[in-house]
Amino acid sequence: MKVFIPNEGNFKFTYPDEMEKIIKFVEDRGTLNVKYPTLEKLWYAFSETWCAEFLIPDEATMSSFIDWMNDLEVDDALKMNYYGEIGDGPYRNSDGVYL
Repeated sequence: MKVFIPNEGNFKFTYPDEMEKIIKFVEDRGTLNVKYPTLEKLWYAFSETWCAEFLIPDEATMSSFIDWMNDLEVDDALKMNYYGEIGDGPYRNSDGVYL
């Protein structure tokens, strides 16, 4: 893990209402050890396992997402791309925000 990770800055979620729902669901059930942009990227990667670009977050899907994240290390999450592939990461978006 990097010593310094810049603040999210002007980061905007692709689907803000859905991400707000996911964040609340996840944080109500435990401790999140990644920043919100990374959580969004992980949701995309999880959605990809179901051959979807971005799953609609319902309780069953979000519960499965938590189960999926239980086996994921922070270092791997930072190196993961939107398709669930672990590369050289950590990745940054066009604003320089770590994903």
